Amino acid sequence: MFLGRVSGIIGTMLPSRRYLTSFITLLLGQLQGAFARTIPVTGFLHRPICLAVKNKFELSSVQTIKWQRSNQLIVLYQNNETDSPVTIFRRYKERVTYIAENNSLLIHQVNLRDEGHYKITTILKTGTETETFINLTVLVPVSEPSITVQTDDLPHPTLTMNCTATNGSNPHFSWMKDNKTLLVDQRFQLSTENRSLGITNLTSSDCGTYICIVQNSINRVQAQQLITSEHFQECLHLQERVLVIALAVLFVTGFMVVFLAIKKYKEKQWELWSREQMSGEGDPFREDEIQNEHSQTNMSGLGDGSRSGLYTYLHFIPSSENQEDEDPSKYCNIGPPTVNPA
Repeated sequence: MFLGRVSGIIGTMLPSRRYLTSFITLLLGQLQGAFARTIPVTGFLHRPICLAVKNKFELSSVQTIKWQRSNQLIVLYQNNETDSPVTIFRRYKERVTYIAENNSLLIHQVNLRDEGHYKITTILKTGTETETFINLTVLVPVSEPSITVQTDDLPHPTLTMNCTATNGSNPHFSWMKDNKTLLVDQRFQLSTENRSLGITNLTSSDCGTYICIVQNSINRVQAQQLITSEHFQECLHLQERVLVIALAVLFVTGFMVVFLAIKKYKEKQWELWSREQMSGEGDPFREDEIQNEHSQTNMSGLGDGSRSGLYTYLHFIPSSENQEDEDPSKYCNIGPPTVNPA
């Protein structure tokens, strides 16, 4: 169809050189439109993005530049030597900034409505027109996932976990158990996109914490699900064993703490006693010697007239009928008289 159109144009324009020039211009325009380049650009939701076109000509040689999306004008640049050659239309006026020097369009915060094809038309003062296309893809961060659990006891215990993320562009799902990569097992069954994890013929080894990881090129999030005896009974026996082990460890730890504390206390007491032995303090033989010396000093003071020593001996006086007639002095022995110096 295209060749037929070209043949018709050639047949009508060959008689005139002017027509031949028009034909060549039209043919170049057709070829340029057919081979117009498209630039793929990826942006992130609610983040800025710069759409730029690299031109091989100077800005002074440009007459008009138009940025369009879905046949709606975004920016119009006209080199008419005025103070404001750039016109940004109302819908984008508060959201974009146009930089004429490098023919780029800055979108401050990308949203999903900005996704699509952009057409940039450049008209030079010579009348040459070029077109460039930009295809903008907006990626959405992955939202926080959630896990639901389904169990079935017949004919064999089966457990299925479904991981769901409401938002996110091109999410990739993966699973872990107890912070370790999920081991390959015939009892584990993953869905096509790894959104669901099924476990058949459940055993106590299947109890634990399962992690669903969702990620894309923007972010990475995860959710956890603890499988306990609430989901199947095998976990109850495992929990009992874990409790017994924990109590045993706690008992041994407490015993060791008490044992070490007593040992440390005895070592400290031994150290204090050793120091006392070396310094002569607290020696019972030494104390006996001191007491003996003190006793000898008191005994020697009896023969010294300048010192007084009074010893009183008390005896019970036997009862007698003639007690009044007896001399009481024979029952009382007052020991050596005290001689005081004159």
